[in-house]
Amino acid sequence: MGHSAQRPSPVGKPRKRLELLPEETLYLMEKGALFCWKALRDDDELGVEEDEREVELDSASQGAPMSVQQAYAEMIGREDLTLDRYQVQ
Repeated sequence: MGHSAQRPSPVGKPRKRLELLPEETLYLMEKGALFCWKALRDDDELGVEEDEREVELDSASQGAPMSVQQAYAEMIGREDLTLDRYQVQ
């Protein structure tokens, strides 16, 4: 599950991260194997489009835990994922 992707780092050295597709994330959350948090936004980022905003998270980041229901609301409709497509996979 997931795939390894090399992403730029604010420090300058690229680093690899494990990234999940939305349907993989929902599946793992339903099974209780993954917890997700919604990052808190800074006031200066309110005018930035969601796709353009890069959130750097670490273990000290502030955020609110997401319920499975909230994860569905956030992820269904992204990357062409519909509820019908998720239920068929």
